[in-house]
Amino acid sequence: MSAFARQGNIYIASSENIRQYITKTPNGNKIKVPKNWEADPILVYQFGDFPPTIPADHHPDNCRLIVARLPYNGDRNEDFLTCAPLCSSHNKSTRNMSSNLLSVAPNAEDLEREGQSLLGQMYARQPDWVGGAISKYDAGFLAGLVRHLDARRIVEVGVASGWSSGVMIAAQKGVGHVTGIDLSPTYYLDPSHPTGAVVSELFPDQAHRFTLLTGACAFEIVGQIGSVDFAFIDGHHKHPWAALDLISLLPRLERGAWVGLHDLSLCHKPEQNHSNRGPFYLYYMWPGRKLRSTQEPTMIGAIHLEEEPMDYLPFLCEILHTPWELDLTPEQKAAFLAFTKAHFDATQQSMLRQAIGSSQE
Repeated sequence: MSAFARQGNIYIASSENIRQYITKTPNGNKIKVPKNWEADPILVYQFGDFPPTIPADHHPDNCRLIVARLPYNGDRNEDFLTCAPLCSSHNKSTRNMSSNLLSVAPNAEDLEREGQSLLGQMYARQPDWVGGAISKYDAGFLAGLVRHLDARRIVEVGVASGWSSGVMIAAQKGVGHVTGIDLSPTYYLDPSHPTGAVVSELFPDQAHRFTLLTGACAFEIVGQIGSVDFAFIDGHHKHPWAALDLISLLPRLERGAWVGLHDLSLCHKPEQNHSNRGPFYLYYMWPGRKLRSTQEPTMIGAIHLEEEPMDYLPFLCEILHTPWELDLTPEQKAAFLAFTKAHFDATQQSMLRQAIGSSQE
């Protein structure tokens, strides 16, 4: 259909050619699509005045950009698919629009390319004492994702030297905040440096944009952070810690947030003997949209919380029922149960108690 310009599974149409394809029906707007469109296509159309078939009360006046997802129900013989709006530039921010577009048709290669372009100066000044940090490949993906989403309220679980914290700060366009959570107050490879020291060394004028919380697990200090639109989990890799870290952030994550995960394929390295499977389970079992780097085997990826974050709790409890590689200490279990009582309802608390093998009320 020549009226539409195609980029991947995103189709762009202007007001001049979109009208003829939209039909109003008793069940909502329909758009006629060609048989060879991809599953779950995205339609982006621009116009000054509303096409007459789109009710004005669905969108604000003088809307300039509408992004709509055309759900694919598996029947390619249908001529029409429901046109379901995702967002509007008039009543939603460009950041939300970018998140919605990324959630459907991301391009990891473009993200990596953009991210690498942001980090040249940072790598030129990398301190000699920094080790064990994410690779340049992974840093490019992370920086590109943060920049593309325009993430403003970031939480990182597992800070170490602070290199990845710096990567995200560098990608934030000079605005926003990163909160780091780490058990240790000192860098595990060189205790002479405090945890997160890279940030103060490379970004001395950005100290107000970084908060470090140490000496406790995420579920013990989540009450000290506000709402989160992007999280990066790179803490303990043995199962169940990646899942527990995500559960710890559920009360603070916004709907539509992305969560980055590192060391997805660490368990595949021969020296690991199939251990450190936490990130692997969380990413590859994730039931929703996800994105990973182009590297093979990939070490970094991200999952999308398209629904209300608490809606993912049953799935995360299922992951917790997978045999653990590392038990919680009695103190950690007590702290986790205290966290659940503060942030989850009675039914959710019962699910979590069962998942961690506790009968404690």
